[in-house]
Amino acid sequence: SMERVGKRKFGYNVSQVNEFLERAHKSYVSNDMELTQKDIQEVSFDLERNGYVISQVDAALSRLENAVVDKITEYDISHRGRVVWKAELEDIYRTLLKHAKRAERQRFAPGEDKRPSYDCTQVDELVNQILDKIAVSLGRAPSWDTEEDILDEIESEFVSDIVFTQRKGKHGYDERQVDYYLNACVRVLSKLESYDRISND
Repeated sequence: SMERVGKRKFGYNVSQVNEFLERAHKSYVSNDMELTQKDIQEVSFDLERNGYVISQVDAALSRLENAVVDKITEYDISHRGRVVWKAELEDIYRTLLKHAKRAERQRFAPGEDKRPSYDCTQVDELVNQILDKIAVSLGRAPSWDTEEDILDEIESEFVSDIVFTQRKGKHGYDERQVDYYLNACVRVLSKLESYDRISND
């Protein structure tokens, strides 16, 4: 049902998108838990002329991601209990927090020579805000006293869509390390948001 961009423009490879979504749908409707949020986060598609509209595919993946997280959250809570589920999130939070307690501008490796890297100050500020949001959601005291209106903006989708100013090489953070860390943060935020959705149903 997704639209194509037209013969003169580039969109996502149609066959790759169809194959992934079909495989994901089969896994989702089955009783197994093989399809994970990480699988959806890390999927990538080639570009081709007259491919699928990128924004529509991304929106479909976002809906799929929410559905998968909700399914896993419901399963975990029903089979292991809310206390265990929350304890696991707190363990992940402590690991993320330990990493962030390093000195600012030294939390991640510097970028490689002549390759793009992320602005250190922007990354550090976002990490502080994310961890404060997670802390408050878990009933803990925030470490950086982020203002409440900023915390309201920090959601999994917001973090996934963030764009940093690019630097070069060692003047910024290594992009792969930052992306890996932020993806872990997104998974925690998604679980917390999923719990809220399930609780409100």
